[in-house]
Amino acid sequence: MNTALLIFLSKLVLGTGFLYLLYTLLLKKRLDGNTARFFLLGGTLLFTLLPFLPFAFPAVQGDYLIILPEITSQTAARETQENQSGISVFALLYGIPVIVGSVLFVIKLFKLIRFVKQSKKQIMNGYPTYFSAEIQFPFSFGKHIFIPENLNGEQLAIVLLHEQAHIRHAHTADILCFEVLKIVGWFNPFYYLLERELRQAHEFTADEWVLKTGTGVPAYCETLLSCALAGMHVPVNYFKGSQIKSRIQMMNKPKNRTRSLALLTLALALGISGAAFSPNVLGQSTPITALNKVDKIPEFPGGQTEMAKFIGKTLVYPEKAKKAKTEGVVYIEFTVDMDGSLKDISVKKGIGNGCDEAALSTVKKMPNWIPAEKDGKKVAVQMVLPIRFAME
Repeated sequence: MNTALLIFLSKLVLGTGFLYLLYTLLLKKRLDGNTARFFLLGGTLLFTLLPFLPFAFPAVQGDYLIILPEITSQTAARETQENQSGISVFALLYGIPVIVGSVLFVIKLFKLIRFVKQSKKQIMNGYPTYFSAEIQFPFSFGKHIFIPENLNGEQLAIVLLHEQAHIRHAHTADILCFEVLKIVGWFNPFYYLLERELRQAHEFTADEWVLKTGTGVPAYCETLLSCALAGMHVPVNYFKGSQIKSRIQMMNKPKNRTRSLALLTLALALGISGAAFSPNVLGQSTPITALNKVDKIPEFPGGQTEMAKFIGKTLVYPEKAKKAKTEGVVYIEFTVDMDGSLKDISVKKGIGNGCDEAALSTVKKMPNWIPAEKDGKKVAVQMVLPIRFAME
């Protein structure tokens, strides 16, 4: 596995882990169901997509910063077969759990279809409702409700209200989203933990909605307990059971919306702060940008094409990096002074195994550049040059 991919996977796991700890330590017992759902689902998607977002550079000193397009350095063709072999092993190790997870998911869907075909169907409160002795516990999926046959009238009425709440809040969409995340990111334990918390938030939301319809807390709790004692985990959105004790505690806890929103705002601020300082490890070409635009940007003699040729001739892919199949982007920072000379050359972000030193050495060997101009005067400009090391 190359270094860039390893860093990417680490960022994904650490990011979702940070989200889980933030929720369980600070927010879990303080947010209402809907607010918790927003935080868990939105945060999970944010930290999943975060490694793909553009590279975020911290603030720099000086008036100008220009980020150059990425230059790629590839190994010789003789390395191709070895690299493909490494990718094949990784694809095999990653792909098998993905296939198994996909098959298990399809089996669950087929089980749902079987319930639909073999159960007694009724339209209750506008929703297709299926009754069967094979259904062990009530659940909903999409706009369909599935109910065991042995529920009495009072229990049935409360359970139907609860499952209708799941439908009204589109909780199935959340569940399907996490099912996909768990299949694709099976290696990330925090997807499973976050999904568990999200399901509990769903139950809190549905409980709150049922109580707002006029159902008393004692009667509702009694229904939950009687169904649980009968061997049913009630109520539940498809695929998982519920946690009766936590739900009863939440129902009897006074709600403070203002505090919930304040905590959510704080948590989002912490999450966004973490995201802002998280650089991209799979970045593609970075467009030329400037903090304060100059009239004429610094230029390598002959332009971008000549610079690419120079780097191609000068840069040597380290043997250590070849053996380790290290790939990724090294970001070299330097200043093009008013006379075109390069100074303050350093590695802003590296990938190791000799690649950082190789890229640094190549930039140090560059000839003087054509300096930048602002209002007809030569000005010093800080530059960032991404150099990608890639196996052919």
